[in-house]
Amino acid sequence: MRFALPGGIEIPPLGTALWTCTLLLAALNEELVNRVAVLGVFRRRMGPTWSAVVSGARFGLAHLSLLVTTPTRTADDTLLNVLASAPFGFALAAFQIRFRWAFSLVLVHAFANASVIFVEVDMPFVGDLAVHAAFVLVGALLLRTDHQGIAARRGDHGVPTLQMSP
Repeated sequence: MRFALPGGIEIPPLGTALWTCTLLLAALNEELVNRVAVLGVFRRRMGPTWSAVVSGARFGLAHLSLLVTTPTRTADDTLLNVLASAPFGFALAAFQIRFRWAFSLVLVHAFANASVIFVEVDMPFVGDLAVHAAFVLVGALLLRTDHQGIAARRGDHGVPTLQMSP
């Protein structure tokens, strides 16, 4: 995988197996809470678009915990992480609304966490903006096609009906 990452991969001292397990479990926990449990309740109460927006904002705000759990990070770095996490959370929520397949989100989330920890590349601010704008765009496209696709024909519990879209 070193060829795919410009800065290479730096393995922290804990070892690859422990980091992999930690990243997968953290992603599993966050996806089950944010995209399965909470998003499911939001969607029944707010519909697909608002539930994805609120879920993304909630996901971003959950990263305020870094102020307590990671004392080496500054407050402004944590706030930037909150702002960066919200579009990512929105895109993941839109994917879950559209496809209802949380396992793939666990893998994407774990890979995103790993890229933050293992890759030593400083992306310019414009690059960060482009990536997060892409998250919002992908999320919006997933929600837009949701209204015409399979998920739009489902009932509240994800059971497909026999109705066809016009």
